[in-house]
Order: sequence, then C-alpha cells, then structure tokens
Amino acid sequence: MISILRIILLFGLFSFINTVLGVLIGGEEWMYFAFFLSWMINLGLYFFADKLVISLSGGKTLNQTASQEIYAIIKELCSKMVLPMPKILVTPEMQANVFAVGRGPATASIVLTRGIINSLSRQEMMAVL
Repeated sequence: MISILRIILLFGLFSFINTVLGVLIGGEEWMYFAFFLSWMINLGLYFFADKLVISLSGGKTLNQTASQEIYAIIKELCSKMVLPMPKILVTPEMQANVFAVGRGPATASIVLTRGIINSLSRQEMMAVL
C-alpha cells in the first residue's frame, strides 16, 4: 500500500512541476498541455517502463533447456517464497549483473547478464537471486 502511495505522490509531483513550468512558459494554454502530457508520460512509464528497460538492455528470453540450473534455482526460490515464476531473460553483457523489473509479482521479470551466469557457482547464484 505504501509503494502505491509513493507512486501516486511521485506522479503527482511530476505533473505539478510540469504544470507550473507550462504556466511559466506559455500561460494557461500551455498549462493544460503540460498537465495532459505529464499524465500521458506517467501512464506510459507505469505500464511500459519494464518493457523499455528490458529492450534497452537487450534482454532475450533465457533458453530453459540450455540453462536448466538457473530455472531450477529460481523455481526453488519462488516456491519457498510462495511467489509466481517470473520471466527470466538474459543480456549479452559480460559484466556480472542481475536486476528485476515489473510492477509486482504477476508482471515480474528477472534479467541476468551472460557474465553473471558464467561466473557464479550455484550457491552464489542462489544468494544473488
């Protein structure tokens, strides 16, 4: 509940700042335009930010047959935490990194780099994930 309030506050603050800038730049007409534009950006970010981040990072769906160990680790962790299985993606980057995106458990995706897959043992990968 607190995270939803934070999102609403952040989006409201963004819209307020843009509306004030619209008034300062072009008066009342620009105020309406800036308010409308800021809410369109807010909605776009809320619904599509995860897809944008994945596409910018070059994330592709991880091949389940080639990476059975990664799938097994994530499936085990999800069952322990009583969470749905997220989408698992991989980027071609060789630096060791992993990040999660999504608005909640139902839309979650985990993105691993090729570097972290190649460099960590099973226990280290469980700790990171």
